[in-house]
Amino acid sequence: TAADLKGNYTRPPGSGVFKIEAYDIFGAKISGRFKSPFRINLPCGQAPTVWDEGRMTALILDNNTWAPARGDFFSGTPGYFQLARDVFSVFSTGYIPFSGSLADLAVYPNPFVPNDGMDDNGRPFDGSRDSGITFQNLPASATLTIFNVLGEEVFGIFIENLGYYQWDTADNNGDPLASGVYIWKLEGSGGDVKFGKLMVIK
Repeated sequence: TAADLKGNYTRPPGSGVFKIEAYDIFGAKISGRFKSPFRINLPCGQAPTVWDEGRMTALILDNNTWAPARGDFFSGTPGYFQLARDVFSVFSTGYIPFSGSLADLAVYPNPFVPNDGMDDNGRPFDGSRDSGITFQNLPASATLTIFNVLGEEVFGIFIENLGYYQWDTADNNGDPLASGVYIWKLEGSGGDVKFGKLMVIK
C-alpha cells in the first residue's frame, strides 16, 4: 500500500499486508479490545540480514500511516514475526535499517515519566519494545555515554549491530538512577559525535 511510514522503518519486499477482522455467529463485526491478547504470526518477507528480532517490528495501519504496533513481540517460527495484540487491525512488518550517521538520531520519550500511567510518556523498562528510553536510528556501531549534571559518567555501553538501544535508566552498577537531568553523548563509528539532554521523572 502507498501509506506513509512513521519513524525510520522500512518494509522489506514480500512482507505483505494483512487485514484481520473477527465476526460473531450472526455475521456482525466484532470491534473493541479483547480481555486477553492473542498472537498473530506475520511473515517477515525478504529480511535484510540474518533474522534479527531486535530490528524487526510489527506495523499497524493508522490513518494511512504505517506505525510501530504496541505489544509484546516474539521471534516465533523462523521467517515469521509474532505479535501479541488485544485488537484486530491491518498489519505488516518492518525493520530499522542502520543509519550512516547520527544525523537522524531519535531519543524518546523525553521527558521520561514511566509511572504516570501514560504510555506516551514512557514505561518502566521490562525488555519489551518501547519500554525505557529508546535511542533509535543508530549506525552499525556506536558508543553511548550518560552523564549527570556534574559531568560524571553514570552509564556507558558500546552498541553494535542493533540500530537502536533501549536504556533502562540504571547506572553502570545496575542501580536505578534518581529523577533529574542527564546528558547523553553518542559517538558513531565514523567519528561523529552528538550530545543531548534527558529529563527523568520517576
